[in-house]
Amino acid sequence: MNITYDYIDEYISSLYSGENTLINEITEFARERHIPVVCDAAALLLRFLCARERPRRILEVGTAVGCSALIMYYASGSDPKIVTIERNEDMADIAKRNIARAGLSARIEIIIADAHEALSAQTGEFDFIFMDAAKGQYLSFLPDVLRLLSPDGLLVCDNVLIRGMVANDELVPHRHKTMTVNMRAFIDAIKSDPALDFTLLSVGDGVLLCQKKKVKP
Repeated sequence: MNITYDYIDEYISSLYSGENTLINEITEFARERHIPVVCDAAALLLRFLCARERPRRILEVGTAVGCSALIMYYASGSDPKIVTIERNEDMADIAKRNIARAGLSARIEIIIADAHEALSAQTGEFDFIFMDAAKGQYLSFLPDVLRLLSPDGLLVCDNVLIRGMVANDELVPHRHKTMTVNMRAFIDAIKSDPALDFTLLSVGDGVLLCQKKKVKP
């Protein structure tokens, strides 16, 4: 069910060295407890994109234990303000402690709420949005996410290939059918929107990059 070979994953992971010590510790903590966190290949891409874009306002959907929020903060080099949404109170509490350990409680705000409610309540624009939440809900998040994404802003969506199931019906067990159909509809919605440029990469479990075009005067 993997979308890349193990030896490729291991090689990419070997390149993901020299990361912030606290992030390494948080990642190890999460993986030992089977808490989903961004994989090494996707983390490398996320770090590269933040370093290139240098966003000032970042929105994250799916905090987990705070690992990716910290990756984005340190990589951006722009002292960004990050708003991150997590519905699981236990996960959010762990993330709050991790962010406090980094001394970044004033820069990274955790909203404990259902993502639909939290997104609909957000105002203003974000120049970088990272979605790493319930995969079957990406399509329903999309209207608010695009409303909040600034012109020329970048949307990064993780795990969009769902272990290859999005690309191959033969891999889809019945229990994952709805989630897979919803993800395909999400990708089609991005693809068919003339206001967006996008690409889909077979990095990690699939990463979709989407940029909102600037409106011409």
